[in-house]
Amino acid sequence: MFRRYLRLLTLSTPESRLFVWALLTVLIFLSSFSWLEDLSLYKRFGIDWAPSIGLTRAYWYLLHGDIEAAWRMNKIVFIVIGIGSIILLKDIRAIIVRRRG
Repeated sequence: MFRRYLRLLTLSTPESRLFVWALLTVLIFLSSFSWLEDLSLYKRFGIDWAPSIGLTRAYWYLLHGDIEAAWRMNKIVFIVIGIGSIILLKDIRAIIVRRRG
């Protein structure tokens, strides 16, 4: 049981990466935007700017179909989604290949 949680936390398997991505996507989609505004650790440490500030909120906008607002929030979200999609597609392929035999 401990190994299962460890694999999940370390994202060391394709299954764990897909599960965590799906879980976080559902949680972000269901979250209220105002709650996400107070989520930033950077703000809590007094950091005004970092490249990743606004990525979660930009992803929230994408999940809700507002591409323009996502672009305004943080343009890097499109790079992250692009790279993440490649990784997730490779993971899906690895799972399919392994299950076929």
